[in-house]
Amino acid sequence: MSLTQKTGAKRRFEARLARSLLKIFTRLPLRRCHQIGSIIGWLAYLMPTKLYRHAIANVRVCLPHLSQKQQGALVRKSIIETGKTLAEAGPLLFWKTDYIEQHINSVEGEDLIRQAMRQRSGVIIAFPHVGAWELLSLFCSRRYPMTTLYRKPRLQELDSIVKQGRERFGARLVQTDASGVRALLEALNRGETIGLLPDQEPPQGCGVFAPFFDVSAYSMTLVSQLARRTGASVVIGYARRLSRGAGYNIYFRMASDDIHDPSTDNSVNALNRDIAQCIREVPEQYQWIYKRFRKRPAGAQPVYT
Repeated sequence: MSLTQKTGAKRRFEARLARSLLKIFTRLPLRRCHQIGSIIGWLAYLMPTKLYRHAIANVRVCLPHLSQKQQGALVRKSIIETGKTLAEAGPLLFWKTDYIEQHINSVEGEDLIRQAMRQRSGVIIAFPHVGAWELLSLFCSRRYPMTTLYRKPRLQELDSIVKQGRERFGARLVQTDASGVRALLEALNRGETIGLLPDQEPPQGCGVFAPFFDVSAYSMTLVSQLARRTGASVVIGYARRLSRGAGYNIYFRMASDDIHDPSTDNSVNALNRDIAQCIREVPEQYQWIYKRFRKRPAGAQPVYT
């Protein structure tokens, strides 16, 4: 068997395994999913994996005021929460609307979206990788006309499952290219909402270096550009995962006025401050395993070694 054939066979096996696990978790109650997810996360924490190395590096540079013991405890909790994120993926992709909403205990700040939509200039809902961001997208897409960017999963065999799952409450998913950005702009001009993950490192040429927890990070300018061009309101949101499978609390915060600053640098700085504030509210549920500081300014020391 050639290398290409072996690679294809491996991907097909991984895709079949992923589909089977998604279906298994879909049949379980949320509490059981989170219990299993905690075990997965705990095992990942105990193993000398890249997940741990990336997480501890991020926490050390972003939260240097914490002691080494506190940083280690935060990383452990964060990786366990990442296990819960994996385990709840099936339910969030397949559960029916009413059943999902039974697990939402409270919603704070949704009136900010309603008030902004009455201005008919569109609303940008930015949800960083805090808590159950997939749930937040479903919640918003059921209530408001929403367009979001969509990048195909690494296992392309899962593309139709993920896309259908995210669109089933009414969301419109568009590609992460120029046509997708035009679709976002058109949605805002119609006075609708768009959803963006603002804490991902953008492609080269689509960002600027801006402080993120006082660390220079290559940060997306898309939110700033769309807000400035359309006058759209910007709302930051996250869904906090409650312990013992008790459900979720959803929070929305109005973004800083400085996001509409004519200076892109000032606008991106403001957005990063708002994201950091959300993370500080529930730091153990942030995706610290993500290599947020992969790109570095010229002459800056690497974060990941």
